[in-house]
This record gives sequence, structure tokens and C-alpha cells, in this order.
Amino acid sequence: MGTLDTQDLLLRLNRSAGVWDEYGRATELCALAAAWGCGSSSGGEGGGGGGGGLLRGVLRMEAGFEVIRCDFADGAMELLDARQRPDVARWPGLRGLRAWEFVRAVAARYGGIGGGRVVVDWSSMVSALFYEVDLGNPDGRFEGLPRLVRVSDGELRGIRDRVAEVMTERARMGEKRVVDWQAVVDLVVSRYADRLRYLAEGIESLEMMRAEVNSLLDTHIDYAVEDEGFQNATQRCARHYTLSAVPGTQEDKLILTAIETVTHAICSALFEVRKLVVEDPEADDGSLDAAKRTIRGLMGKLRWSKWKECAGCAYDEVCFVPMWPFGDKESYERPNCRNSSTIEDGWLDRGYWIPGLGIKPNTTRER
Repeated sequence: MGTLDTQDLLLRLNRSAGVWDEYGRATELCALAAAWGCGSSSGGEGGGGGGGGLLRGVLRMEAGFEVIRCDFADGAMELLDARQRPDVARWPGLRGLRAWEFVRAVAARYGGIGGGRVVVDWSSMVSALFYEVDLGNPDGRFEGLPRLVRVSDGELRGIRDRVAEVMTERARMGEKRVVDWQAVVDLVVSRYADRLRYLAEGIESLEMMRAEVNSLLDTHIDYAVEDEGFQNATQRCARHYTLSAVPGTQEDKLILTAIETVTHAICSALFEVRKLVVEDPEADDGSLDAAKRTIRGLMGKLRWSKWKECAGCAYDEVCFVPMWPFGDKESYERPNCRNSSTIEDGWLDRGYWIPGLGIKPNTTRER
């Protein structure tokens, strides 16, 4: 249940929480807010008092987004409106549309909440991917999806301690400088996603492959100087979208390293393709096939979700993907268009979500 690992294993340090223990999660997450000195007036250790805490709730991504409000009596929120909803039991038509309307609303938020309603402090983002820990998935069906079940208790505690440190550090700051890493990543994906797929699947001639790869790389090549192996050009290519990003926190530096590791892999693969089809005077159809294999290998490592998006759904359909606790393995492997009459096919496949919950963790390694 990788969707719950961060909450249960990392933040709660709880390896035995029930799958549906939602109130337990909410209670303990709010207790963490108080313990870290950012809590609401209702307290807990270091609770901040007087409703002055900076952390009054938790924004959680599930199927859509949820807000866990820790203290409704802290005076920071005013009730503006309350309306009674219809009795579903008296309106049979509504009962049949509930699942459909839910997924329709969720699908509209795949790309984010939108409207500037939530501002993410990317410079405070702490990830288990920053650490040298075992993030392997015990379920062989999903080897590419990281889990925390094999991370030792000491390692989990160390990561959580860093979360607490970051919360405290940022809370003490006045105006915080934030690098919008999501925007940087979006630039990289928008630049390369369609191009890479075209190079791997759409090009049929050597001349077109040459034209496409030159179009992607010429910006980064200085033809006035010698550049052995295009090493300098590869570096310029890899840093093209990160030059304006100035890291201000340790997390910024780690995220920058991660992004540039990916862009360096992309640029290196493209220059390898260029070597095969542009620089080799004897390039032939075999060179074209080798170039395509290089790009396909790169795509296999990147595994961008962009390449799994539905090709185009009708106006009365949405692109359905697994979102805890709904969905199935088929929709993970191949997201598909569904409408109000097909939305509940594989709607609640517990066989997809539950396996792996009982895997015993590795508790031999400590911090």
C-alpha cells in the first residue's frame, strides 16, 4: 500500500495501522503538528497557543485532494455558508451517478488544484528518495513503484526528524524564497516528452532522424570551438532549464541534483543518437534502428506519466487511473477512457491494493 507509506510508516512510525484507519491518521498527523511547535491553540506539546500556529491542518493527496483541519475552534476559519444536500435514498438517479461525478471531479485535478488556491513550498520538500535506503517494492508486479516497507525503523525516524527540522526552520523565517521546481520539471517534460516518443516510434527515415536530433541539440552546440565528445554541449543541454534556479535550502540542492541527473541522461542519449546518425558518414538503416533503441531505452528509464495518458477521451468520458482506494491493475498499466456506465468496472479491486501489506520490514539497518 505505497499510497499510505508516507503517512503510516514515515510520519506515524506505525507498521500495523489498518488500511481504513483514517481518523487515526488524522489525529496523529495533527498531533505531529503540535509536537513540532507549529500546532493550533488546542495544543499538544509545544502547541503554539492562542491559535497562532502556522500549521493548522494537512493537505493530503488521495483520489483528488483532502484537507484535514486540526482544530475548527482555533478562530482562524469563519463559517460563511452551509447548505443541506439532497437525500440520496430519495433520488435513485443520484445514487447511480455518485461514482461517476466523483471521478469526473477528481480527473479535473490531475494537473493540480489550480487557481493559485494552494502554494507549495517546494524548497521544503523532503523525500525518502534523498536517502540511501531500500525503497524496493516487495510486490514483484510493481517493481518500479517505490515503497518504504523495507526501510528500517531507525532510517524512517531519521527522515522524519529532517521533516521536523525543515518545518521548524521554515516556520522561523519571515518571507521565504521558494524555487518552483514543478515549473522546472514541467518545462523539461514539455520539451522532450513528445519529441522522444516521435524519435522512438514515429520516424521512418534516416534523414528525418538527423533533422529531429539536430533540431533538439543545435541550441547547445558551439560550432566555433572544438568540443571533444560534445562534453560541454551536453552540460549546457543538461542545465538549460535549471540555470535560473538558485538553491536556497538543502532540499533545493538535492532536487536540483535529481533534475540535472535526469536531464543529463536525456542529453547524453540524444548526443549518442547524433553520433550514430549525423557524425557517422556510413550511417544506414542499422544506425537508425540503433538510434531508436537508444531512445526507447531512455524512455524505459524515465517512465514519464505523460506517455501513459489516454489518447483522447470523448466529452462524456474521463481518463481513469488508479487512485487510492479505487482502481485496478489494468488501469495502472493502461489508463483508459470511461463514462458513467463503465466507471465502476474494476472500481474497487482489493486484489490490486492489498497484496504486500503483510511484508515484514528490514529492521537490521539503523541510522
